Amino acid sequence: ATYHPILLFGLVSQDLGQVTIQEFKNKNREDVEGVQAILEKIRFQYSQNNIDSVEHHLIELQCWPTKGEYFSIYYFLGKEYYESLKGNYQTAIEYSFKALSLVEKYGERALLSEVLNCLGANFLLLEELESAQQYFNLALKKGDLVSDQTKISIFNNLGIIYKKKEIIDSALYYYNEAYDLIQIEGNPT
Repeated sequence: ATYHPILLFGLVSQDLGQVTIQEFKNKNREDVEGVQAILEKIRFQYSQNNIDSVEHHLIELQCWPTKGEYFSIYYFLGKEYYESLKGNYQTAIEYSFKALSLVEKYGERALLSEVLNCLGANFLLLEELESAQQYFNLALKKGDLVSDQTKISIFNNLGIIYKKKEIIDSALYYYNEAYDLIQIEGNPT
């Protein structure tokens, strides 16, 4: 049987505790909400394996990086999803690292776990299990604003890693963690 990592995401609205970023976001609220909405569409279309729609929404995102480096975070994340769907996992990893650099620079803690999860998922698809596991664990550890949806994805992906390593008790532990969160979320999938 083939096991594929899943990527489930949700933006977490949170005060970042950095006045300069918050002031920037307030001043550019319409643009920030616009890129967040487009990235949400990309996430959904990614989950449906709809590469044409991901590509369409990515084209929408292309205009925002010209408004400033901050908006490149969303473009790089969008490109990561697109390249991953196309099977270009190494290229997807490169875009994830670009996004990670900007997420750290701008203190976007709400996106940190998502970027780290994307890195882990692409390393998992490349069968680089140790690297994948490292990024999933970092996503749980460093991403203090990890959404339940992202935790479900990370736990499922860690379960896949341990299954591939034939460490069944650990695989079951992480699958159960994901299942428990799904039940809390009221999502029977």
